[in-house]
Amino acid sequence: LLELVRLAGPEPDGRLAEALGRLTASLWALRSLSLSVATALAAGQLPNTEAAVVKDVKDLNLAEMAMDVGVPYHPGALKYYKEAGALK
Repeated sequence: LLELVRLAGPEPDGRLAEALGRLTASLWALRSLSLSVATALAAGQLPNTEAAVVKDVKDLNLAEMAMDVGVPYHPGALKYYKEAGALK
């Protein structure tokens, strides 16, 4: 994410700015949910619903991260996205 922000520069075009916003929001939601699951587990609870949501959000993030936003893919990222099935 930091590298994408760096490459986007101080004034990214609308499409890229929107993609960065969506990705940032998704990553923040995933982090919050992950912390919620960890806290519940530490307290001896079974956070089944939260864990299921984390799994679903994780899958959405891969597709969003692979979305073409006009910035060239890092060769390693491109290979990963193709192997993971996010890109053809």
